[in-house]
Amino acid sequence: GYNYVKDGHSQQIDTLSIIDDGKNILMNVNDCPIELAQSTFKDIKKQYEKINVLFTGYGGAGPYPQCFENLNLEEKITAAQSKEKQFLNQAIKYIDEIKPDPVLSGSTASQRAETRMRMRQLDYLVLAPMMAGYRHSEGKGFFEGRMLLLDDYGAPSKQIAAEGLKWVNNLLADKRYICGDRLTYVDVAFYCLVGFLAKVSLPIDPSLTHVTAYFERLAQHEIIGQK
Repeated sequence: GYNYVKDGHSQQIDTLSIIDDGKNILMNVNDCPIELAQSTFKDIKKQYEKINVLFTGYGGAGPYPQCFENLNLEEKITAAQSKEKQFLNQAIKYIDEIKPDPVLSGSTASQRAETRMRMRQLDYLVLAPMMAGYRHSEGKGFFEGRMLLLDDYGAPSKQIAAEGLKWVNNLLADKRYICGDRLTYVDVAFYCLVGFLAKVSLPIDPSLTHVTAYFERLAQHEIIGQK
């Protein structure tokens, strides 16, 4: 990806990739800022009729805010949450721009708005606290030395995530997927992250029958399941 300035030279540069096996087109944007990829999109759209699978980043490896000693704990947490929103919003912009087939964001403005809303809800209620619970407890050995870790932060984070999973269970009482009958990137994020963390950190309560049935459905799904 690149971005032209007035003199015709690129001010910044980053990378993304297209993988074509003759059957499916995969696009991996990694952490390339979408602003740098605008002109590249034109060439991609000319060459490829559609993108089947789009890989977008949902994190970063920079030192901010965890390595900045001039920030207190509250400021670091707030900054980290802001970065999570930044990467999520960038992923959403890529999805809306590329419109991979099948469309995992929504075909209409109202569907895309619902998808973004559900993603934010699950991020706040489940994904962020569940990951924090893992980082500050079972995953401490992996993250130690790379970020600030607190012994008393893991348990309350897991408690918040457990309450969030109860909310998701109620949501799924009359829905096949998070957004009703539509499979979206919310399902992909939720299935992958919660599925992993349920094995290593916070098991899903068996009483959450709708969440359990939801995971069983996705495990058999032709796009994101094991088949």
